[in-house]
Amino acid sequence: MIAAAFGRCNSIPSGIFLSLLLILLLFSCENSKSIPSENARIALRSSVAAGGAWDLLGFHTGEKVPDFMLYSSDGEPFDLYEELGKGKPIVLVNGSYTCDFSRTNLPSIVNTAQKHNAEVEVVMVYTIDAHPNDTLSPYAVNDTEWVPPNNIRDNISAPQPRTYGERVKLANQWIEESEISVPVLIDGPDNEYWTKFGQAPNMCYIISPDGTVAFRETWYNDAELNEAIQHLSE
Repeated sequence: MIAAAFGRCNSIPSGIFLSLLLILLLFSCENSKSIPSENARIALRSSVAAGGAWDLLGFHTGEKVPDFMLYSSDGEPFDLYEELGKGKPIVLVNGSYTCDFSRTNLPSIVNTAQKHNAEVEVVMVYTIDAHPNDTLSPYAVNDTEWVPPNNIRDNISAPQPRTYGERVKLANQWIEESEISVPVLIDGPDNEYWTKFGQAPNMCYIISPDGTVAFRETWYNDAELNEAIQHLSE
């Protein structure tokens, strides 16, 4: 489309042509951020730190994180830097339906969001499922199926989503069954958030309004997070 516009530039006044080109470029950028197709295939990957060395991955205190665009389970867009531009730090916590750690921590995550609503915005990101019932866990260290005892106890069982639509559906089930009241974003089919932000099942970040990491914990810990939030205003 843009190439065709260049081909006809001699017949269009330069001012009008530049305006049209800008519109085309903006249109192209917006399309690149469109919500994934329901049929988009999920990349089934294993964590490169499946042995547990997640502390080495992702972003660390003082580092600037990249912008990202993710969507809620009902299709609402969330642009990280656009939200940070409102001036409030953002807490990012990832999890999944079959992750027993994130399920256990959900009540404290919701409580923290309510308690510190004035200081931070808490957002959860639904990533690749930790303990599916039909394939190996992305955190498995061998070829043995890994279903946590807590999942058996709580009757939590689900296959690994194979499409973006299936991931959204399972995320909605997670939200409804666990009564999650904080915003939940869905990682894309290429697992971009999970890949870049650490590849662990239940990580937590506080991102400052300037885009730098103010706090990070590889495993969500409510006490440490609340202490970090309190330090933000000191």
